Amino acid sequence: MAKDAIRPKVSVILNTYNRVGELEDAVGSVVTQSFSDWQLVVVDDGSTDGTSAYLGSLGDPRIVVVRHENMGLTASRNAGAEVASGEWLTFLDDDDTVSDRWLATLTGAVRPDVGIVFCGHERVR
Repeated sequence: MAKDAIRPKVSVILNTYNRVGELEDAVGSVVTQSFSDWQLVVVDDGSTDGTSAYLGSLGDPRIVVVRHENMGLTASRNAGAEVASGEWLTFLDDDDTVSDRWLATLTGAVRPDVGIVFCGHERVR
């Protein structure tokens, strides 16, 4: 990253593989966050469905797309973390959505002596 580049507070790493329908909802839930100082790194783990076309249609400069051959979840998360530029990292699965205050709540818990912040979840069917 360039020395004078603006660094986002949070990078959200979102991995996907052949689940474009779910991916659209997950991305949408990040884009509509009340907290706006974020970067979304979407790692396409070799999808062969409409994922590539969908990701190519996104016009938000805060969204970074990484594509590679299918290597699995761990390798994809690592690939996303390598390009993330946020002060903090968080991970989101492609079949999950988050409330619009998710990042605001997480960053609200950050203090100088805090190294990790986590939250609960709500299962909705």
